[in-house]
Amino acid sequence: MNYAEIALMDLTPDVPIYSNLKGIESAATHSANITRRLLTFARKQAIQPQTLNLNDSVSGMLKMLRTLIGEKIDLIWIPTPSLWNIRIDPTQMDQILTNLCVNARDAIEWIGTITLETRNLVVEKTESNNGGGISNEILPHIFEPFFTTKEQGKGTGLGLAMIYGIVKQNEGFIEVDSIPGKETSFLLYFPRF
Repeated sequence: MNYAEIALMDLTPDVPIYSNLKGIESAATHSANITRRLLTFARKQAIQPQTLNLNDSVSGMLKMLRTLIGEKIDLIWIPTPSLWNIRIDPTQMDQILTNLCVNARDAIEWIGTITLETRNLVVEKTESNNGGGISNEILPHIFEPFFTTKEQGKGTGLGLAMIYGIVKQNEGFIEVDSIPGKETSFLLYFPRF
């Protein structure tokens, strides 16, 4: 990456080799990101759990999540008052929210809704969208590393696998409820702390 950057400093975009170097730089950056995600996934990353209120975590992420999903998709936030605390690394919760919203955004073809909801059951955080749903053939594979239905170059297939690993690492479990052609809900359960 550094050599490509250095070479690009001496060139202008009209030089034929410029686009080749930009391609090398882009491929190197993409590879570095995949490697970072693989290492995080493989070592299940060092975590620093804290006592959290999910309502506060989600509220703090709303602006960023709305920017991430774009203007064509509505983000509905339904917090439960007096929500019980859980114990999780705040960075992990941010990763969960970001990955779920990105996957939901990509599943919604044009205009749609993503709903984030918290409840006191055994602490359930629900994320649902009205995208195309997940077919019965694909559903058993969605948490497998590198499994993706996105076109080449659009996803690594690590987002849902990472979410699954984080939930399990924090002694929770995850359910997926999907109606093909209609909607999908991800239900994440974390123990009360």
